Amino acid sequence: MIPEIGRAGLRIGLMLIIPCAIMVFFQQPGTPAWAITWITLIMGVVFTLGVLLLAWIANH
Repeated sequence: MIPEIGRAGLRIGLMLIIPCAIMVFFQQPGTPAWAITWITLIMGVVFTLGVLLLAWIANH
């Protein structure tokens, strides 16, 4: 894997994870905004784990 692609993938993932992790505490549970924030947070975590897995596979 090209290092720049890995770094870009991690930045994109963290741009999803960090704001959502902060916003989830300010959303009222049960509202659509709360559900969308959780879905986006989960997608960010899955995306970041996928990038990390691909980088790990490429290095081994």
